[in-house]
Amino acid sequence: SNGSDCNDNDAAAHSTYNFYVDADQDGFGSGILVSVCAVNATSPPVGYSVNNTDCNDMAAAIHPGQLEVPFNGIDDNCNGTIDEGDQTYNPQILPSQCGTTLAAINSIIGCTNYSAPIDGYRFKVVNTNTNEAQILDRNVSHFQLTQLANYDYATTYSISVQLRRNGNWLGYYGASCNIATPAVLSSGGATQITPSQCGITLPSISTIIATTSLQGVTGYRFRVTNMTDTNATNQVQVLDRALQWFNLSMLSTFTYGTTYLVEVAIKTNGAFSGFGSPCTITTPAVPTLTQCGGLIPSRATIIYTTSLNRVTSYRFEITDMATFQTTTIDRPTHWFTFNMVPGATPGGQFAVRVAVMTTGVWSPMSDACMITGPGTSRTITKDEETTLAPTIALSVIAYPSPYVESFSLDLETSSEERVQVKVYDMIGKIIDDQSFEVNAIEMQQFGQRYASGVYNVIVRQGEVIKTLRVIKR
Repeated sequence: SNGSDCNDNDAAAHSTYNFYVDADQDGFGSGILVSVCAVNATSPPVGYSVNNTDCNDMAAAIHPGQLEVPFNGIDDNCNGTIDEGDQTYNPQILPSQCGTTLAAINSIIGCTNYSAPIDGYRFKVVNTNTNEAQILDRNVSHFQLTQLANYDYATTYSISVQLRRNGNWLGYYGASCNIATPAVLSSGGATQITPSQCGITLPSISTIIATTSLQGVTGYRFRVTNMTDTNATNQVQVLDRALQWFNLSMLSTFTYGTTYLVEVAIKTNGAFSGFGSPCTITTPAVPTLTQCGGLIPSRATIIYTTSLNRVTSYRFEITDMATFQTTTIDRPTHWFTFNMVPGATPGGQFAVRVAVMTTGVWSPMSDACMITGPGTSRTITKDEETTLAPTIALSVIAYPSPYVESFSLDLETSSEERVQVKVYDMIGKIIDDQSFEVNAIEMQQFGQRYASGVYNVIVRQGEVIKTLRVIKR
């Protein structure tokens, strides 16, 4: 002997070959290859196999080709499926719901209900847009999409059901069924601005613009496009909010006398959806002069336009109709005098247009307003300018009222003076007393800690006082 025989007691076996361990000796192995002394590469000794296809090498009754035993919860034939071959049950979504659109995102979806020994239901939910499949196991024969990790509006889902019998899943699903979530993105759907606001001119630049509040939605995206000036700075702006409303003053840029196209997208617990139907909204018109068609008695007479909320500058474009000379005056206040118009024709006709600046951007010009200039020339004195300046024009609205958590103040004023806000309950006890800069008051929230009831809100600027009433639910 040369010492190379691996089994000197068996004349037929004298070399080693690679086989898989077959612990249950059913002819099917498992695990990794091991070197064993054998007759040849295709004749393994007892306890070894040429394959590793056994899914349970500790049970000789479980191996490929074995007859499947129904309802024993075991993959008898190692094909990866339990209890196939005897599909006694045919679970599926209720016929009354198949092919329908849910009334709400959290509507209950039911399937065939079985009595014992059925003790569980596995819902397989497939997003037909993305093919994402989610599994939800339940002890009852119904579920809601909001119980899934991901769900979306305006989406069709293919849903199938598997049963659990005596604690063992049967390994097959019944017929699938398509169910759609509310079509909020379609024309007239919920992801658009409230129909009562579509196509309107807002009463105020700070008016709340709202969409429908939807169950399960965690974010609202508003896309706002300037349709009046397609070359405007920030012509398209996007604002993401946790609430279903916004106002234009929350944008980086906004102007008076402008039409905006507003679109809404939503998200539940994933990415934002597409945008719903568009809606146009127009901001308040740029005002003309209050003295349109009038005769201006002197060069010292103050000529003014309406004071607007959020406006930081006023532009007056004055055209002398006798000479067609145009003078442009930019002012932080909403008035001018003919003392500021050099070379004006005495008693002449003048066309005046107005623009206003918000967020550093000028609005479109207003319609032209014709006035007749003074017939004589006189220079205004500093004392006269102070005396003739318009008194404070103050307008305040509290919203929402009634309110649940807090309310805000929508303020329009011609003055830069600080604003004082006092709140009293109905027995005259003061509840709140604060003062703010004009440009800060609309960002304030009031009433968070008030008890339910009725309150009087006193807003004062200079000598002008406004009284409002709000209700806390």
